[in-house]
Amino acid sequence: MCEFKLHSRRNHRGFSLVELLVALVFTGILMAGMSKIFTASISNFTAGTETIGIQRTARFALLQLQEDILQAGYLLPPRIVTELLGNAQPPLKIETLQTKFTYKSTDGTDVTLVTPDELQMVMDLPLSLHGILDATVDPAAGATDTLKVLIPSGGAALKVGDLAFIEDSAWEIFKINGIASIGNTYTLTLADNTTLLDQFGNDTNASLVSPFINKKHIGTDGGTAPGAQVAFVRPLQVVSYTIQAMNLDPGNNTATVPCLIRRTKALADASFGPSEIIVEGVTGFQLDWSLDGGKSWVRKDNGLTTAQWGAIKTATSSQLTTIATTSPLTKLLVGGMDSTVDPFWFNYAPVVIRLDIETRSKLQRTEYSNAANAADYRTRRETLLISSRNFALGKI
Repeated sequence: MCEFKLHSRRNHRGFSLVELLVALVFTGILMAGMSKIFTASISNFTAGTETIGIQRTARFALLQLQEDILQAGYLLPPRIVTELLGNAQPPLKIETLQTKFTYKSTDGTDVTLVTPDELQMVMDLPLSLHGILDATVDPAAGATDTLKVLIPSGGAALKVGDLAFIEDSAWEIFKINGIASIGNTYTLTLADNTTLLDQFGNDTNASLVSPFINKKHIGTDGGTAPGAQVAFVRPLQVVSYTIQAMNLDPGNNTATVPCLIRRTKALADASFGPSEIIVEGVTGFQLDWSLDGGKSWVRKDNGLTTAQWGAIKTATSSQLTTIATTSPLTKLLVGGMDSTVDPFWFNYAPVVIRLDIETRSKLQRTEYSNAANAADYRTRRETLLISSRNFALGKI
């Protein structure tokens, strides 16, 4: 019996200290390797996610730009505006804001970027407002100089000088000269605008914008009930895109982020209004255009490293003169076939606009830096080529 108990105890003894230490060493080595693999996987996943994110950011910015560029020079109703026929503000303009662009990173150091461009476009800007005629209008000709419109929301954004369009078969256009409201019902005083005349040979003796309601406007049901839709447009607005350093961290009043901003102003105003941030983390914004289908580029091939409009205009006008020999539409340019101040010059010529936009990651990481133990941003560049409206009408 004693021998059996001794044998049983020997068979159930635990690991020795040496065996435990060896096991712990191998386990530690294995865990360290797995930890490195896990860290690398998380790092690669984060980097990939950020790369996709900055690409998405750049594409969003380009889509926003594309919408505005396609509206550049778009005037509703189409008309010749004397303010656009001078050299001061053509309907499409590329400039450089400053000789260099810097912003302060989170550690307070200055970061210098490639000098960004500024793109300016002139257009009639549709407002995100819609109204309904408050009552059926059936006046005698020239009898009514007020328009009563029900605007469900946002009516406070209307300004004197905006245009109101009645969107029915008896459409009329009015310039707003006065605004009064009771609740959501707005009474708009109308005024004539002699600068909005049709100068293309259609009813040149009559203004497109009337100071009086001259037609009967009925509801959408075709009966006598109110309901004709009313749309609003802010005429002759300058829309600008460029990069600006913005302070976005309430806990750090010195650090700034380079952002693509959008600003607007009336053509007659001297300065732009508040900046609207389109995309954060934009570190490059460069533009160029081609008038021969991308075979040559006005800025690149003329060595215009900085976008001074005078030089760009001269180079563009020179190419327009050449294109006019093969593109009959280009000869229609107001001011001559070499005029880039015609509001519709890029619809007559086969122009392709190129936008290069560079975006960066939100955070600095060592994975993005070529230097050892240093953190940096990851940047991505996206390019968009835009053909203006009526591009197919031109012939190279």
